[in-house]
Amino acid sequence: MVFNITAFTFFNAYANTKHRIRIYSVERSSKIVLEDIVIALLTQPDGDSSAELDEAKRTTKDLIELAGIEPIKVNDGIHLATVDQMEDFYDYCDSLGNYGVPTVYESLGHWWVGIRELMENKQAHMGTVVARLPMWGKEQERARQLFGENYRTEQPVKVLIAQYCNLNVNWIIEAIRDKIKTRASYVYRDTTGEVPGKITRVANSVETAPAAKSSPNAYTPEFFVTQMPAIAEKLNSLSEFIEKCRDNSNIKDQIAKDEQRVEEMRLEGKTDDEIIEAIWEVTPSSHLVQLESEGERRNYQYEILKAFVATCGGRNVA
Repeated sequence: MVFNITAFTFFNAYANTKHRIRIYSVERSSKIVLEDIVIALLTQPDGDSSAELDEAKRTTKDLIELAGIEPIKVNDGIHLATVDQMEDFYDYCDSLGNYGVPTVYESLGHWWVGIRELMENKQAHMGTVVARLPMWGKEQERARQLFGENYRTEQPVKVLIAQYCNLNVNWIIEAIRDKIKTRASYVYRDTTGEVPGKITRVANSVETAPAAKSSPNAYTPEFFVTQMPAIAEKLNSLSEFIEKCRDNSNIKDQIAKDEQRVEEMRLEGKTDDEIIEAIWEVTPSSHLVQLESEGERRNYQYEILKAFVATCGGRNVA
């Protein structure tokens, strides 16, 4: 059995130490390492880490017997527990971390509540980036609404950006992709320990390709939610975004053609909004995106095009 291993950090304030508590996953089904829980409870200030590790292994075996659970034992001798097994196991750990205010046992118990929720929702395999993402639940719900049964199916980055941000202007989509593709790849590798999938086109179909093939990185909508805060941040400074678009060699020809069309319509006396609607069929209300905050919406495509048109012909955007 091949596991994907991620880790979440617990800070033991009493011992002033950070502990990486590992989660072993097969696809989206995850189990927690019991030895990591025990050593987090046993660690003392200026303690002997080697001796504490040996004690943690012995103590874990004793507590497993007391709890009456049957966790999976993997090759390196550690025990992997389901959520229910961890709950039963932790009931017998109260004497281990009974020091500090609040006690280490209480602090680790609060930490476990969050990890338990991720495991129950089959999201723990995605690592710490999931725990840090604000409004995770609402964003996942929106991803399910947008992609339906393809929620956990790998998609090219351009498709994901277009869907999430309600975009259809190619150079805008490509500019955003170029900005976040490296970041997304690093986050994916860091949180899953794997190389992102690839999408290749065969005839009229789309297939997942081996990582070695040259094709765009592909992610599931479930994972790509983690990139939305970074995308929103890029689009909060539109003048800088447009400037970098013009410097992007991959899209400069597309931009030059659109800029020429803008100038032609401006000579006809059309307003900026009229130009945007005529060229791209975009209005202030046509491409709205629901944001994290309830009832709040943005029209990324209109905002970007408005900033772009305002800078055509040497004009400066405010």
